[in-house]
Amino acid sequence: MVWQERRSTVRHAIELPVRYRVLTEGRPKDKALSQSAQPHKTKNISDTGLLFLSSEYFKLGTLLELTLPVKDKVFTIEGRVVHASRDSESRLFRTGIYFPNADSIFKIKMAEQLH
Repeated sequence: MVWQERRSTVRHAIELPVRYRVLTEGRPKDKALSQSAQPHKTKNISDTGLLFLSSEYFKLGTLLELTLPVKDKVFTIEGRVVHASRDSESRLFRTGIYFPNADSIFKIKMAEQLH
């Protein structure tokens, strides 16, 4: 079987600190179920999502609010878990996030800060 890349956007291998809060649809954001006590690190970022290492396993479809400091700005965006697997080196979980509602302004601002 030949592996086929399904992503249509370019990934940037960038390590940034990222914090998260687990959200539940229909529940106010200030009533998040849990949140990270310490920042984790992204492994890569694209305009439609990111991959980060987490000590916590998330079920596919879990809604997270992510906070990323980039240079002198802080970005907050919601995303859904679309991938979760154990990283063989770190033993943490490789957590893939998709940004379903990322608007073009957010993407432009994030791109400007990363480059």
